[in-house]
Amino acid sequence: MADVEEVFKSNIMDCYQGIVLKQLPWFKSSDQCKATRLQWKDVACGKDVNANIGGGKPIQSKAVLVTEDARFSALTVNTTRASTVAFVGTDDGRLLKVLLESAVKAEVYAIEKVTSGEAILQDMEISGNGKHIFILTPTKVIKTATSSCDRNARTCFECLSARDPYCGWCMRSNICSEEESCEKVLPNTGSGWLDFQDTFCPVIKSVVPDKIQITTADYLNVTVDNIEEGQNQTRAAFLLCPLDLLNSSPLSALLQTREGHSRRKGPSKCPHLVAPQSHLYVAVGERRNLSVKIQNLDPAIMEEFRCEFRIGETKHEKPALRSGEDTVVCGEMRFDQAGGDGLLPVAFDVVWMSSEAPKAHVIDNTQKVAVEVYKCERLASDCGTCITLDSAFYDCGWCKSQNSCSRQGECSSQWLNGSHLCANPKILDVTPKKGPFGGRTVLKIKGINLGRQPSDVQRAVQVANVPCEVVIEEYKPAKEIVCVTGKATGAENKGPVVIRLKPDNYSYAAVSGFDFVYVQPAVSRIQPSRGPRSGGTDVTLYGTDLDAGSEVNVRFGDVDCRVIKRTASELTCRTASSTTDGPLPLKIHFDGSHTRLPISINFEFSSPPRVHTIRPKYVFAAGGMQIDVSGQGFSLLQRPRMMLIGDRQRREIGPVCVVENDALMKSDRIDIYTNPSVESFPETRYYRAGDDSLTINGKDLNVAATERDFSVKIGGIDCPLTSVANRVITCIPPSVKPLLPSGTQPEVVVKIGNLNYQVGILSYDSPGMAASLMLLIAVFIILMTCLFVCLFCVYRRKSSTQERKLRHLKLQMDNIEMKVATECKQAFAELQTSLDEYTAELPIGTAPAPFLTYREYCARVLFPNNPHNHPVFQSVQVFPERANAVETALRELHKLLMNKTFMLTMVRTMESNKYFVAKDRVYVGSLLMVVLQQIEKGPQDGLTMESRYSLSEEKLLRATFDYATLDIFVETDIPGMGNALVKAKRKCIEVKYRALLYSKRPGPSDMDLVWITGRNGGRIILQDIDETSRVEQGGWRKINTLAHYNVHDRAIVALIEKQKPFYEPSFLSDHSSLQSRTSPPMSRAWQSISNSPSKEMDANYKLYHLVKPTEHGPNEGQEKMVTEIYLTRLLMMKGTLQGFINDLLCAIFSCHSPTSPFPAVIKYMFDFMDEQAALHGITDPEVSHAWKSNALPLRFWVNLIKNPHFLFDISKPNTVEGCLSVVAQTLMDACSTHDHQLTKDSPSSKLLFAKDMQEYKKWVDSYYSEIRRLDKIKEEEMASLLEKESRQHKNEFEVFSALNELYKYIEQYKEPLMDALESNEHALASRLNIRLQDMLALMSDGDQVTDYESSTLGMGYNSSSRLMARERI
Repeated sequence: MADVEEVFKSNIMDCYQGIVLKQLPWFKSSDQCKATRLQWKDVACGKDVNANIGGGKPIQSKAVLVTEDARFSALTVNTTRASTVAFVGTDDGRLLKVLLESAVKAEVYAIEKVTSGEAILQDMEISGNGKHIFILTPTKVIKTATSSCDRNARTCFECLSARDPYCGWCMRSNICSEEESCEKVLPNTGSGWLDFQDTFCPVIKSVVPDKIQITTADYLNVTVDNIEEGQNQTRAAFLLCPLDLLNSSPLSALLQTREGHSRRKGPSKCPHLVAPQSHLYVAVGERRNLSVKIQNLDPAIMEEFRCEFRIGETKHEKPALRSGEDTVVCGEMRFDQAGGDGLLPVAFDVVWMSSEAPKAHVIDNTQKVAVEVYKCERLASDCGTCITLDSAFYDCGWCKSQNSCSRQGECSSQWLNGSHLCANPKILDVTPKKGPFGGRTVLKIKGINLGRQPSDVQRAVQVANVPCEVVIEEYKPAKEIVCVTGKATGAENKGPVVIRLKPDNYSYAAVSGFDFVYVQPAVSRIQPSRGPRSGGTDVTLYGTDLDAGSEVNVRFGDVDCRVIKRTASELTCRTASSTTDGPLPLKIHFDGSHTRLPISINFEFSSPPRVHTIRPKYVFAAGGMQIDVSGQGFSLLQRPRMMLIGDRQRREIGPVCVVENDALMKSDRIDIYTNPSVESFPETRYYRAGDDSLTINGKDLNVAATERDFSVKIGGIDCPLTSVANRVITCIPPSVKPLLPSGTQPEVVVKIGNLNYQVGILSYDSPGMAASLMLLIAVFIILMTCLFVCLFCVYRRKSSTQERKLRHLKLQMDNIEMKVATECKQAFAELQTSLDEYTAELPIGTAPAPFLTYREYCARVLFPNNPHNHPVFQSVQVFPERANAVETALRELHKLLMNKTFMLTMVRTMESNKYFVAKDRVYVGSLLMVVLQQIEKGPQDGLTMESRYSLSEEKLLRATFDYATLDIFVETDIPGMGNALVKAKRKCIEVKYRALLYSKRPGPSDMDLVWITGRNGGRIILQDIDETSRVEQGGWRKINTLAHYNVHDRAIVALIEKQKPFYEPSFLSDHSSLQSRTSPPMSRAWQSISNSPSKEMDANYKLYHLVKPTEHGPNEGQEKMVTEIYLTRLLMMKGTLQGFINDLLCAIFSCHSPTSPFPAVIKYMFDFMDEQAALHGITDPEVSHAWKSNALPLRFWVNLIKNPHFLFDISKPNTVEGCLSVVAQTLMDACSTHDHQLTKDSPSSKLLFAKDMQEYKKWVDSYYSEIRRLDKIKEEEMASLLEKESRQHKNEFEVFSALNELYKYIEQYKEPLMDALESNEHALASRLNIRLQDMLALMSDGDQVTDYESSTLGMGYNSSSRLMARERI
């Protein structure tokens, strides 16, 4: 303002010095200023010598705020604290809140949309207290707050970053608020209120400890920055309940919590309203003290209460007092409003406050408790409706003096309630008013005061002096009676409807003002008299009294005709389909009474119409085309429509077609094409006399449309068509220009069906052509001719080169075809000649795969990661002085595990913990089980494990290479081994050591394969890699094979123990990493490579066996072929193994011996799943089928198929892993209830057994059905079987060791487990929580003594052999 005052001062002094004019013409002051010698102090308040001074120097300044999306229309300024705020209105209804930081800088910190489509006018004012601003628009005045602190933020950082000068962070209340509403009590924060210029909010730096149990209360050491020195550690305990506390900022959560243990354990434990019913009913004008119960009320925190009632947008607050331990009584509230229908819902809440937290907290209203305000006068307008209101909710009755529904206290005379009967009943309407003489017409009688209960009207209704039996189930008290008429008697066939609620009092009788008439309906004729056999014909029956009765049934013979509408003289019904042609008689029943016809009336069903031709058969999407359908029988149709069915079964139904005659009219199939298009004229066309046609270009013009669908108009005058082609329309334009306004040329418009195209202008003026245009055309023609010659030469050159490439490509294709033919022929020959070798019986003396012992089998299944050294196979190690205590505790743990309640509680508690991962679940399950007690064919790559023949497409060797089968003799000390077929070292080991178990046989790395050559007994050690190995281009080295050494057929080889090198020290063990240079291992043609004899030799080479890895492309000298031709090898392998797979699945599902006994445990498990499905209301049989399949075939058999070494003493089947996976997948598909749609893109594993899958599924269904038909296994019988099985394997595992492992998990989850037992009434009855606590104490210190003498481990289970002192180990 100092700058503004300085400009004013300069203008005034210039005038008093006589330099300028007064320059204020609107005050008639434009003359020359008079010169004086006065100083500023003399003229500051003005002088008469120079009055009305305007001045010539303007006040100049630079804009601090510029916007481009609106214009400023209003401005007002206010100050708050040390900040200046400008409120700027715009012409599009927005209010800009601007912080003026300096004379050259401003910031828009908020924008509010005040109104839409209206400008803010300049008369904008701020209220006296500065809290509101009044905004004026052309239509209204708007009052809005200058700040919106409560909407700005929830945290201190968000509040201050909004930069609202009116708002700041209140430290005590922990909210964003104005300074006046903040309680300033925290020290070292100025006044306890941080404004937007403060940059430091309180921040929690650390919390120790950072994790505690959910049900544990503990002290936390919290370090907080930006609070008073020495107060940066605060003790607090968190309430574990989802109150508003959990939604506040971290600092608020620390400063507002209280010390002590929290009893809150989930949302159900939080305070919430409890009421016997969700609505509390209060009459209008009644004063009530409403009381509600609050469950989980905490008096230590909840000190003050208040009730809130919300009626629309209005909120009423009433103080509330706590009565007793859990009841809150609201202050007296009068409800004076009621809804238009007599009911008004009032929302109801109870809030609480405390001295520590003055902010109001709403108590959860989970039952949606609310108040319903009712007004009796509006709920009922008659006595009957009034007294039948539910007395449990409404205190209403009928006041006879006031003749209205009211409360008893408002009635000065006789007041009737639900125990009284209302007089003066009245019948308002009866439907129907006619019925057949045979009766059985259902009458609906509507009225008022028609009784209050069924006994009042049960025998009170008569229709035309005939009793009408009341239908009790459809009676609506006081409003409606439904009854069935009796058969008419006598000659009198009409009379009123009479209701007598009390036989001896006419005040309780009602007589209708109209009569009910018994009639005999009659039919004289029908129209039409014939229709198609498919039905759908609307037949109209003409006669008298056809509207009688409540129900009418029309039939033609045995064909139904559904009634659509009826009047006294007409009845229309729609026929159903008939199975036969010919006339059928009319049969009609009114309310079950047959109506006799004066003459025989028949309806003839005829063959359906037939369609012969459709013209045209093509239409376009826009429609509007006329289609002619020719055929016969169209006159039978009443509402023929054309239906178009798309390729996705989408149906489009057109309007009703017009039937010209019996032979002209419906379509069975019409092709729909895209809409035709018409090109616009690129420029104005000119009409030339003598040129008698106009051509219009387009696309798809005659694909679906014919000439009659086209219309061309020029200036509104028709242009007759001469031809229509696919891309051209030709018509003859009028020879005279159509009449149009002066200077306007006619427009060409083309209409095709519903499509309209404005093509362009056809000018009837003479066109002119300039000489320059003619020259340009000539130059263009010359250039195009030269360009054409050049393109022709280039084309000829390119075509010659292309022909040479095509000939070369054709030669390559011929070579590939020859190789493909050779491969297919070879695969076919192998398929036909190689099956006997693998389907024949095993030779005599061949040892079958030995089974593992029960102990070894369980170890590999339950503990696959550590099957031999798991703790359950070792004794528990304890100190001698702790042995008795540990044994007692473990025995007590065993007894607890035998308790069903404890077992289920323990499992569910562990499962509910998110840190109890799948690995822990498997391990605990395995421990509880303890406590509870290969195919090869053809060559195989030794590195990639890809085979020439496999069931798995992923493991199929897709390449062509040379190989041969050799018969060799192995020298061995076992007689009868000559003439055995072998392929490499491992096979030789299998032959030589076949009498030994696999686990006891030597490995390939322990033996050398020696070829005995010549008569002198020369020997050659066969090696994978040696100096003779061939090195190929690219650093590749191929592993040696028998063919590399030229081993001939029927050669003699020997297996000898690997010799140690002569320089090897004697102290080296057999497992030394050093290898002999003279005795390297030998791998067979399909075995992975052994350790190289020289690491230096292999370091610089990449090894491969049969073919190089596919990512490196084809081998040298090989041409790349289509790899899919090798898929026939899958089929060959499938044919080889088909019998074995069938036998396996048949054995699993007992298809050959269905009468053999099934294992009792499977029957018991399947029955249990069926019972669980019935218990949970699951009726879908596929669900229980899936449970059973997941439990037995998929979890048990699939695991054994993929891992046969779990059951047999064999090596892990890495080489045939792909084949076993396909067999397992086949088993899973057989157990599935879904039939997958197989295509050429389906996995090959599914396509291989597609034709066999239905047979496999039948085996599965038969297996499940046979088990379901067996007698149910009793609990006692099942327990006996399990106990017998347990005795057989009693000493296989160390039970105490398993119990000790389980104890570790129980110790880890003891607190949630103890809480779960304390909340279980069955566990409390069995004292399981105390027993668990005693067991834990024994394991920890050993001083606790239990009072439980029984032992679930049995008397013979002595700890001396299970618990071993550490000093003895």
